[in-house]
Amino acid sequence: MRAWWTALLGAGLVVAAIIPRQAEGFCLNIPQGLNKPVAWQTIPVTYRVSDNLTDASMLKAIDDAFATWGSVKCSTLKFTKGAQFKICTETDKSKCPTGTVHFEHGTSYIYIFWYDNSNKASFPTAASNAYYNYLWFGMTAQISGASLAVNAFNFKWNATGGDKTGILDLQNEATTMVGSVIGLTDPKIAGSSMTAQMTYGDTSKRDLAQDDIDGLTYLYFDTADTSCTKPGAPGANGCTGGTPATDGPPLTGDGKPPAGDGNPPVTGDGPPASGDGYVPSGDGYVPSGDGYIPGGDAGSGGGGDDDDGCGCKLGHRGRLPLKALLLLALPVVLLVLRRRRCRRRR
Repeated sequence: MRAWWTALLGAGLVVAAIIPRQAEGFCLNIPQGLNKPVAWQTIPVTYRVSDNLTDASMLKAIDDAFATWGSVKCSTLKFTKGAQFKICTETDKSKCPTGTVHFEHGTSYIYIFWYDNSNKASFPTAASNAYYNYLWFGMTAQISGASLAVNAFNFKWNATGGDKTGILDLQNEATTMVGSVIGLTDPKIAGSSMTAQMTYGDTSKRDLAQDDIDGLTYLYFDTADTSCTKPGAPGANGCTGGTPATDGPPLTGDGKPPAGDGNPPVTGDGPPASGDGYVPSGDGYVPSGDGYIPGGDAGSGGGGDDDDGCGCKLGHRGRLPLKALLLLALPVVLLVLRRRRCRRRR
């Protein structure tokens, strides 16, 4: 018995040792090459959902996620809902039929792309990711467009709270997705809507934590409301009281951005910010919490449009963390110890 408990304690200490201390505060998205966080300047921001999502309750879940961020007192950020659109599934966006929208649209909207079995081949990142987000911004740090890709072919979603056996709550995760395309990024804060953690059956991120509200208010402070107090400024890394979620190894192990990123801008886009067409932002891969499925965040890409004639794109995805793998392996360790103990009894 003593050996069993000693081994269990040791395994617990190993897991605890690799869990970083949680930060306190919010984190803003400050890509490398810029000295301030990105944010929308043209408000209200219009969002549109692809027309292959027809379930009224699911559409309402997305609306509610936008409403959560758009109704915060002391923030000027507001949203309007535009008409649904048809997804272009062409690899080359210059071949998109008239009236369709490519994931790399580069226009001043937030497009939500619903990828199901009918169009999964055009999902812009690895099929193991639950979602993927993409930003266009210029050297003035003004966000000029965004895309959100939702994986509905490998993951199950509903609008009624999800299910712990394998269904994600759409409003819960959409709240995080919206935060990722308005200038916020992933701090390691328990209970924050912007945490990278994703859990089946979780609804806790539907409501913003004070850290989320502070980050939003700092970016979009309503100077006209004299009852409001602006939150304290973050550090040079964009965070208050900590650092963004720690980078981890990329999904493919090659450390490169998703295929197609990093290229010079296509015809019609503004000139590149540098000789290679993008402002680098590092790996951008973040852990998604213990035992949680892949979420959203990673990589950087090629030139985009902006009113200053010089732009960049930033994409995000997620991965399953090392901590989760160790936790999953713990039952195997215990089983081996149990077998050894039984053998000694014989």
